[in-house]
Amino acid sequence: MKPKYLIPAALLILAAITSGTVLLYRASRGEAEPKGRIQAFFHLYASPSREALDTLLKEFRAFYPGVELSYTIEPYQDLRRSLTERLSGPPLEKDEVLVSILAGKDLDEYSGLYTEAVPWISSAWRLYFDSRRLSELGFGHDDLAALSRRGMESFSETLLEHPDKAEALFNLGSAFYLPWLAWIQHLQIAYSGGEIPEGYSPSAWSRGIQAWQTLVDAGCFNPDYRETNFASSQLAVQRGEGLFVLSDGSIYSTYPPRERIHLDSIPFPGSETANWQVGSSFYIGVFTPQRDEDDAAFKIEDLLLDYLFSEGVRQRFLAATGVPLLPRSNENSLREIPSLTQKADDPELQELLKYLE
Repeated sequence: MKPKYLIPAALLILAAITSGTVLLYRASRGEAEPKGRIQAFFHLYASPSREALDTLLKEFRAFYPGVELSYTIEPYQDLRRSLTERLSGPPLEKDEVLVSILAGKDLDEYSGLYTEAVPWISSAWRLYFDSRRLSELGFGHDDLAALSRRGMESFSETLLEHPDKAEALFNLGSAFYLPWLAWIQHLQIAYSGGEIPEGYSPSAWSRGIQAWQTLVDAGCFNPDYRETNFASSQLAVQRGEGLFVLSDGSIYSTYPPRERIHLDSIPFPGSETANWQVGSSFYIGVFTPQRDEDDAAFKIEDLLLDYLFSEGVRQRFLAATGVPLLPRSNENSLREIPSLTQKADDPELQELLKYLE
């Protein structure tokens, strides 16, 4: 049995021992055991994120046996449907709370229904590559990092002119817009002195659109980028169909497990020297019933939030998944890409997306 499968079991045993110690301590002080019901909805369903989150939630159960925790880990669209159906159903009881992790700013559509929505973990979008192929071309990590610091023009021109390069420089899968939006935002910031525009009108994002079109005209992208989906573009670097892909940490869930050791990444060209980054955040939304402050001795949602936000839990999630997460001190400066849930209601975003079509 591989060691990584022993770690969750050991954590659960440790949690059970710790839980018993805490309960004895509370009893000696005459403290009541926290009680209540938490129903949680999570979309971190891709392995290994699902297994890591499942381990952490089981540990929470062992630590607070008086709290009835039920949770669902399912694909994103299924989760949104499940959460919406539950919120449109019977009102929450006073001892009941809903907790959900959603991506980006998608919690906006539930505005007024949750008591707070705060970023839990954030992942920067970077240029990922297969270290074996770039090594064959004579580029190590330090070479690429130094080239990235010189900016996009120098980066793309140097690699495009390499005599042995047969693949697309950048593989893009824009069938569902999102990676394309990530490219436009990176290029917009890179060519506007670090500024990000208000709103999503094409005129506001014109520098990013123009820079992207220049890269297209130079043959930097795979020609089928409009028909390719994001997952396929992530796998292109493993299949030998592209040197780099702009991605967040989800690439670790898409990439074959035995191949992940060969994944490497560098900051988007020009971003490191100008000290900016674009990323995706997972937000924790807490949905609570109407209740008075004195209704419960313990706010059960605080128990779960304190647990999930503890640095030890965040770091263990990071270690288990391998996803490079931003430290909490940097999250306030993260520029998030637009959320596609705004598409139907935002005429500006609809106009912007027409540039891809």
